[in-house]
Amino acid sequence: MVDEKINWSQRAIKAAFENFLSIYIGVQTKKRGNNGGSVIRLTDNFLYGKSTLDVIEKDYMKGQGNELTDKMYAIHSSSALAVNAFSYFNGREKSLVINGKKDFRNIQFEKQLTVGVGSAKANLDIYLESEKEHVFIESKFLEPLGKTKPIFAEAYRKNGKIVDLIDCFDHLSIVNFMIKHTLAIQNNIQSYGNKDIFLVYLYWILENVDEVTSYSYLKYEIEKFKNAYDSLAITKNIKFLSMTYTDLLKDWSKDTDIYLHADNFRRRYKFTI
Repeated sequence: MVDEKINWSQRAIKAAFENFLSIYIGVQTKKRGNNGGSVIRLTDNFLYGKSTLDVIEKDYMKGQGNELTDKMYAIHSSSALAVNAFSYFNGREKSLVINGKKDFRNIQFEKQLTVGVGSAKANLDIYLESEKEHVFIESKFLEPLGKTKPIFAEAYRKNGKIVDLIDCFDHLSIVNFMIKHTLAIQNNIQSYGNKDIFLVYLYWILENVDEVTSYSYLKYEIEKFKNAYDSLAITKNIKFLSMTYTDLLKDWSKDTDIYLHADNFRRRYKFTI
């Protein structure tokens, strides 16, 4: 179980801010909440500055767009984490490998899909397409360290067993997003042809992962969720995968074309609590 006496999430947010300040000396920041911080200029939160913003801005404005006006300024932003990891591959899609999948020809950020429940829409952090596969990625940074009971509006209950999964789990970052994304993918399933479809839960783990009790509980809930997810009829066309950024970086570091990017990314987010 999660150690309720230790607020791992707040400790990690504080450590992420302190780590950023130690690397990017002179960058203007401000306090955010009790422990976190934000950059004053959005491009300072990106590994490659304005060139990163140029890559993602159009996609984010097609989505809800509010990530660019507030959330992504936070040092501990999950959106910024995903952007810093994947924006490098715009124009280099063939070099991108994730969980053995490769030869991508399209990458999109903040892909928006209708859910089929009222006017609800799902925003998927990363969408990748190859000749054989569609890959949808939900990326998380420090949210998994918290413990929030997932809640869905009653309108979602018409979808039966998949929404009933929320009653069995404690990690909002797994269940709410994975269920909403699944409903959105299924609602648009006719547009994906005969290609394989993968829904990936990608999350960051700290360097001292073995000392942080939240991670062992998270791992347990992910496995529990996967077993329940795979047994449902509504998910028969979608393969659920989970992996850490640590595993992803191991693969990227083996590639001579992208290992420098992997090192830059690791340096930005490598810290302990």
